[in-house]
Amino acid sequence: MLDEYKKNIRKPNPEELRLIKFLVQKASLNMSEGWERSLTVSCLNDGGMGSMKLYVFTAERNNINDFCQ
Repeated sequence: MLDEYKKNIRKPNPEELRLIKFLVQKASLNMSEGWERSLTVSCLNDGGMGSMKLYVFTAERNNINDFCQ
């Protein structure tokens, strides 16, 4: 199950990244510089609505943390 889940994690495409950056800016989130370079996404099973789970690598913890859903 975990291997199947890991296969679905990928880098966002340019259009997705543009939207995510816009939403981060509008939400006034305090993100570290260059956060988008470590961003990965996975699609959620939502009946085709296009929802994603976002992950960002944090150097201070040396692991990947959920960013938001």
